[in-house]
Amino acid sequence: MKSSNILKHRKDLTKASHDDAESNSESKAESDMKSDAKSIVQQGYFEIPSFVFRDRSVAVLECMVEYMKDNRSLTFHEIAVLLNRDDRTIWTVYRRAKLKRKGLIRNARR
Repeated sequence: MKSSNILKHRKDLTKASHDDAESNSESKAESDMKSDAKSIVQQGYFEIPSFVFRDRSVAVLECMVEYMKDNRSLTFHEIAVLLNRDDRTIWTVYRRAKLKRKGLIRNARR
């Protein structure tokens, strides 16, 4: 083996062991949340409490996405799979809901 190949191989091994150390340092709470999210997506459904829809300043889809993201810690992709929507649509809806709640977007309903 050439010395440059050996150095490259050592760098790859060092990087791989560093990645393993990072993945092992993940907290139990984070791993539990991720496994909970995966089980929700595998089930294909879960319940959303009715109080989520109480605020009429945001749309129903915005309420649902915001609840799933903030309270259930689902990713945009997982929410998109559950709601049969594109990931970018979910991101846009979530962002719009946050802006409405901050008062940066005026509600169209009067």
